[in-house]
Amino acid sequence: MPQARYAIIPHGNQWMINIDGKNYGPYSTQSAALRDAVDTAQKAGVGGFEAQVLVQEGDGRFRTQWTYGTDPYPPAG
Repeated sequence: MPQARYAIIPHGNQWMINIDGKNYGPYSTQSAALRDAVDTAQKAGVGGFEAQVLVQEGDGRFRTQWTYGTDPYPPAG
């Protein structure tokens, strides 16, 4: 199954969504970027992709925030 990964990354005092090395945004808050990334990942999942949304932590590591088929859509909150 093809994969689709959407990474929420900090960009100065804003946030971007990184998809395959290309940044989209900017977003004024992490939650706004996350909302758009999950919406896009949901569409990719429906289209047959193994879709995940990752968030970059302060130490540079990524954590999985949302996974198609595992986490509820729309997410709570």
